[in-house]
Amino acid sequence: MVYTEETKKQMDGILAAFADKLRGLDIRYAEEKGYFRIIAGREEAMDTPDQLVETLIGSIADAVMAQKLPSHLPEDGDVNLETKTEIYHQIMEPVKRLEENRERYVHLAINYYQDRFERKKDDKGYGDT
Repeated sequence: MVYTEETKKQMDGILAAFADKLRGLDIRYAEEKGYFRIIAGREEAMDTPDQLVETLIGSIADAVMAQKLPSHLPEDGDVNLETKTEIYHQIMEPVKRLEENRERYVHLAINYYQDRFERKKDDKGYGDT
């Protein structure tokens, strides 16, 4: 994947803002592929800055849950308030360090958090059919 110079610069800035949260993540860049993450032995492409941010905040949320919760993880909607609060702070910290498009990524992070941990299935249009 060939990014524009501007997109590549933006994605590099995102990775720099999240640098202290990247421990344990295998994120790579190859000129012909772009940015991708190795997970469970396969590659997961991150074609846009938005996808990169969503991948990183999702990884942060997963890491907090793995650290704070028992080995049998509850459904996202059943995570306790203390853990949810920790997740929110952990994902917002690097997002607020972003210089370019900060407001956009703050909203993206809030929407991710709400979709994953606060909105009930019925709010998403699921449920009774």
